[in-house]
Amino acid sequence: MERNVREDLDALIPKYISLSEKEKKSIISEANHRLVGKRKKRIFVQPVLVTVAMLFLIVLIVPSFLSSSSPFTPEKVTIPDHEYDGLINALYVDSTNELIFTDHQDIYSFNTELNEKSVLMDSNDTVIYDFAASEKWLIWHDIASFELNILNRQTEEVSKVKGISAHDLLIKDDTLIYMPLKGGEAEHSYKKLDLNTLEETTLHVLTGVGSSSKSALNNEFVVIPEAFRNDTGEYYTNFFLFDVATGELIDKFSAPFEHARGVTITGNRIYAQFSNGDEASILGYFNIVDGEFAQLDVPLFGDYAIYENTVALSLPKGSSNTVKLFELQEDGVKPLSTLNAIKERLVVPRFTREGTLIINGESADFSMYLIQTKE
Repeated sequence: MERNVREDLDALIPKYISLSEKEKKSIISEANHRLVGKRKKRIFVQPVLVTVAMLFLIVLIVPSFLSSSSPFTPEKVTIPDHEYDGLINALYVDSTNELIFTDHQDIYSFNTELNEKSVLMDSNDTVIYDFAASEKWLIWHDIASFELNILNRQTEEVSKVKGISAHDLLIKDDTLIYMPLKGGEAEHSYKKLDLNTLEETTLHVLTGVGSSSKSALNNEFVVIPEAFRNDTGEYYTNFFLFDVATGELIDKFSAPFEHARGVTITGNRIYAQFSNGDEASILGYFNIVDGEFAQLDVPLFGDYAIYENTVALSLPKGSSNTVKLFELQEDGVKPLSTLNAIKERLVVPRFTREGTLIINGESADFSMYLIQTKE
């Protein structure tokens, strides 16, 4: 009977949920324990009825296994007197415990430990959308003047590279990686800029038909996605993996998808949300060690973010959606209860390179939530 019940248990569990053999045994054991307790005074029960009763109890027990207690605690952060569109792209700097954001004119810092706000860049003449920040550097491009602005936060010196705006800004130590714009048009390349000397080198020349995602950076590598179209009209996406320090091309990976959104590199994997045309997207990854591609078994989702074994997915909820947290298990996921108590809609999940998850809430005060996933 246990083998049949185990098969039925497998059928009951959604495909995107991974249960270990130990957990499956625990569920069956608990159901059996409850059933035996109810049968103590009975002399005989037909096996079919026993199996039905077991499955009924399993249905009641499984949810407690599917939503694990979470080791993470959300920290609610409310920044008064700022609009939603300024906070939705806020960055978090782990080493200084600060959220950095812009209202497209000025750039602000909010210290989450002291609950103090300060102005990092104050100007009435700028139009800011893309910016990047670290403990040492603050970099933004001004759409109005086509200047790349570099603030050394330690010395308070500002350097300007005139005639250049920029898109897709990434900071690693004293290096900026970006896509330059000159005269409002892309140069079709990615550059490396030494922030101390302002020496610029070309990292990658773009030869494809575009990209559905920005580049992605970890502590060692940067990956640049680029879509191509072959002679038969089929699309595919290449991922170019570079060593940040040397600028050397380490490897190239190719996937048969037109779109690769939300490209992320964490651990030894390059993740993306893959799709062709109007098809539903999948969440997949390349293992950068062996080059193998795999698909994660996850529920239907909108946005996603991932850091090591923690996955944030935007899932349907009524007529809308909200973010839920999961633990990665092999090539499936297991729900965590971290965000279950938060009733407002949660949107735009993103991780820092140090593993802090930032999520925006849509309550009246536009609060954000920070979750430290790595000790």
